[in-house]
Amino acid sequence: MTVDFVRVYADNRFAPKISNVAAQKKNLIVNGDNFDSESVILMNGDVQKTLRDDAASGVLVGKKLAKRIDSGQTVKIQAQNGDGEITAELVYTKP
Repeated sequence: MTVDFVRVYADNRFAPKISNVAAQKKNLIVNGDNFDSESVILMNGDVQKTLRDDAASGVLVGKKLAKRIDSGQTVKIQAQNGDGEITAELVYTKP
């Protein structure tokens, strides 16, 4: 048997998705699905220092990121997995 080509289809069921963003003291908490062990938070397209909890794979913590957002300021938040797959932008305004 000879195989001429292999087709690979993207499966959106495993794409990273952000469901919620919230400030918690100095940190920014990003909740979602399908984050991997190398996921990072992007704010306005720039990579931010990100902590990951192995026990809670759907949570990313932007270390001291909320401190860098002024009250009333609007930013665009995304998450990027280690394979380069990125979430849709979520617009976040700090209360």
